[in-house]
Amino acid sequence: MTFRVDGLRQVQREIRGAEGKELRAELRRVNKSAAEIVADAAEVEAPRGPSGRLARSVKAAASGSSATVKAGTAARVPYAGVIHFGGRGIEPDPFLHRAFAKTSKEAHDQYEEKIHALVAKIGTRRR
Repeated sequence: MTFRVDGLRQVQREIRGAEGKELRAELRRVNKSAAEIVADAAEVEAPRGPSGRLARSVKAAASGSSATVKAGTAARVPYAGVIHFGGRGIEPDPFLHRAFAKTSKEAHDQYEEKIHALVAKIGTRRR
């Protein structure tokens, strides 16, 4: 599930052209903060087994162009996909989708606010 931001490519070009790595790092932080909103909700939504490893495995990650929320690892929680999507005889429990649905407006609004602040910062530096 994704949401798109009109004009984001232009912001990314401006940041790449801007001096200083701190603006690029700031964009990654903005992306990650939006993903963390969804990740926090996904941790709550994740089904709890005796170990609680699935819920603890939910993580937010980001780059300068995207943000993701992941659950499970191949080594420690290889069953995350089967729990979320279902499998042979296992009913799906789409906890990541529920978390996104519950938090997408909040994540979008916060993202938009932080991107506007970043654009203003870029404009100030160019003057």
